[in-house]
Amino acid sequence: MLYPLAGITGLASNVQTQVAIVPTTVLSVTPSNYTSFPLELRKVQINGKVQVEGGSEIGFYIMNEGNFSAWRQSRPTMVELAQPAAINYNFTFVPRYVGRYYLVFSNQDPVRKNVVLTVNAAESLAVVSPFVQYVHYEALLVGFLLCLVAIKTGKRASKISRESHGPRCRFCKHPLASGQTFCPNCNRSQS
Repeated sequence: MLYPLAGITGLASNVQTQVAIVPTTVLSVTPSNYTSFPLELRKVQINGKVQVEGGSEIGFYIMNEGNFSAWRQSRPTMVELAQPAAINYNFTFVPRYVGRYYLVFSNQDPVRKNVVLTVNAAESLAVVSPFVQYVHYEALLVGFLLCLVAIKTGKRASKISRESHGPRCRFCKHPLASGQTFCPNCNRSQS
């Protein structure tokens, strides 16, 4: 509850950080074939780099799971991102859906190609003022002090109410006359 309030009052700020989804990885693509790399993605910005060793070109595509399946069956396909001639390619992509996506590397040449791949997710991280980070301890202390005050004042109030209404039986709480040793209601001794 305090963190949204901290954002509204300016005691928190959002910082973009890059979280590695795929650390630097080398993929080998056989001649006249393709290689795919599956990724589980959320709806956050994805940043990556595709670099082909030796400076030759390779086709680079991003597809969701359904389109990848259709593409493998040579059916019409919708590609989320396409770069038919990638050599040293930086890309940014925001998935439309949460789920599995495929990075596809297509090699149309008669020689094997190695691709260096790096993929990061841009995560938004809330940085909160130290005051807000420790305010729950301060709130706990204030609550504890208020409980102590309530307990102390509650005892005084009950003592005052007993004195103002006169003595009562210890057992059945029936009003007693001043100095009465037996309760007229339950006949028990008050001493």
